[in-house]
Amino acid sequence: MMKKLIFILTMVLTMVFSVQVDAVPGSDDSVVIHQRRDKVRDTTGNQTLEMETRRLVFICTGDSVTGAITETEISDGDLNFIRGWYFYRIEAYPTAGGTVPLTGADVFILDREDMDLLGSEDGSTTAYAGLNLIHATLKKAALPNMFLTRAGNHVNYYWDITDHLSLKVSGQTKAAADYTIELFFRLK
Repeated sequence: MMKKLIFILTMVLTMVFSVQVDAVPGSDDSVVIHQRRDKVRDTTGNQTLEMETRRLVFICTGDSVTGAITETEISDGDLNFIRGWYFYRIEAYPTAGGTVPLTGADVFILDREDMDLLGSEDGSTTAYAGLNLIHATLKKAALPNMFLTRAGNHVNYYWDITDHLSLKVSGQTKAAADYTIELFFRLK
């Protein structure tokens, strides 16, 4: 009888503990990625050039308590969509109709080894081109960047995409904030 009581108490405590673990803040953020293709026509003199631009659009909603989003790696399908293309611009803006984000959050675009394609000198702790990229009311843009260690300075650099990328946002603490980040790619 005592063994059954201990067993039942153990099961009840296990179930209560499981419910508490599932309710930890930070589990209800979301990032949805869409692919877009744009045709751009450029008429210069007697010549018309038609170029294709590809975009990965990250539609982000922060956690309902902390405002943070989980670092998000692109899928194999997204990688195949941009593999061999050059990353040439990033834009960030509040998502229309959503909860306004805080001004001043930083954005990092990381490769598989956590090198920031926006020029962070320390991987993904201190932002460079992605510094304060998220704003409460404005659309902001930046160019990809490379930090040249030997020279001790930065240059704009258009990265050739060959492997997975991930999005990391730092400093966004407004609960359930909605914002969109677009990465633009083009062939050289």
